[in-house]
Amino acid sequence: MNGRNGAAALLVLRLLVGWLFLWHGLGKFLGPPFAGVGLPAFSAILSLHLHGMSDATIIGIASAAAAVEAIGGLMLLFGFKTGFAASILLLSQVANVAWIRFDYGPFGPMGWEDNLVLMGVLFAFILGGPGAAAVDRAVEPAHATPKA
Repeated sequence: MNGRNGAAALLVLRLLVGWLFLWHGLGKFLGPPFAGVGLPAFSAILSLHLHGMSDATIIGIASAAAAVEAIGGLMLLFGFKTGFAASILLLSQVANVAWIRFDYGPFGPMGWEDNLVLMGVLFAFILGGPGAAAVDRAVEPAHATPKA
C-alpha cells in the first residue's frame, strides 16, 4: 500500500458515514432497534430546546431532520448525488449545533465535537466526490472531465 488510493478511502468513509446517518435517521423516526427514540420522543426532546414553537412546527422539524438523515444516509451509501446528499447532511449538522448543542460547548455529553468531525467528512465528499463504487460514477457522462 502506498497510501494514495483516495477513491478507496472516500468509499470507506462514505459507507461508514452513510450507514451512521441512515441508522440515526431511522432511529429518529422509528426508535429501537435503530439508534434513536422514535418520532414522538425525539419531538419532545426538541421541544426542550426550541422554545416558543408550536407542537406542529416541532414535529415538522423532527420529521425533516429524520428524513434528511435517513434519505441522505441512504444516498451516501449508494454514492447517489453525493455532493447534494453531503450538502443537506452538512446543513443538518450545522443546524443541530446552532440550535441544540452550541451552548454545551464542543466537549462533553451534549458537546458538538462529533458533529464537527461529521461536518469535515461531509465537506470532504463535497470537494472530493463519492470515491470508488458509487452510482455517481456509473451515471457520469463519458465526456465529463474527472475532478482533480
